[in-house]
Amino acid sequence: MRGFILSNGVLFVVFGERFYNLAMKTIKHSRKFTELPICVLTNIKNNEFERIENTSYIYINRPDCENRFVKTNMINYTPFDTTIYIDCDAVIQKEGVEQVIDMVDGFDLLFEVYGTWTNQTKALSYYRITMSVLNVEFPLMLYYGAFIVFNKTEKAYKFFREWHENWIRAGVAREMPALACTAKLNPDVNINKMMLSKNIFSWKINPYAAVQHEYGNGDMFWNNFFKRCN
Repeated sequence: MRGFILSNGVLFVVFGERFYNLAMKTIKHSRKFTELPICVLTNIKNNEFERIENTSYIYINRPDCENRFVKTNMINYTPFDTTIYIDCDAVIQKEGVEQVIDMVDGFDLLFEVYGTWTNQTKALSYYRITMSVLNVEFPLMLYYGAFIVFNKTEKAYKFFREWHENWIRAGVAREMPALACTAKLNPDVNINKMMLSKNIFSWKINPYAAVQHEYGNGDMFWNNFFKRCN
């Protein structure tokens, strides 16, 4: 590891050249709106993350396809006592992300809720498959995996260990179904739940949210986003 160890910070996981190129833009832009240190978990050896102010990186010698392996294990890599994890295809676009540090005080984890599925819901197939493998029944509360805040507590370590194991049991595909199932299987874990109305994290375009995440529209979205910012 290079850099520093501080108690609170922002963590990104960046694997592969494609996401490296995007992350250099999203992290540089994010740096404008928070003074928290940023740490990047990456498998890119020759990178320029340290050229971004107050940013360090941890090199992890794993192939590109194992980014979710690292994400579900990130509590074991983060240098921070309280970590704000943000997907690298998300960006801090205004001040205020630090307020989640107070929101996780006294809790193990903080998740943002995006809904609850019942047995009447036409749930996505990969959620149903994971629920079947892990023997989890409806209702199931769903969380955004692109924005997670956590403390290094004993219960949080246990949660991440089981999330990782459940993700493997479910077939090492998407990690969010295993995240939701793990939360339901661990009622003793102290999870603070944040609603979208808080305007801290947004899945779709929201100019009022501190963190904006956009998945699926690819380079066109980000090219337009940074063009508007310049």
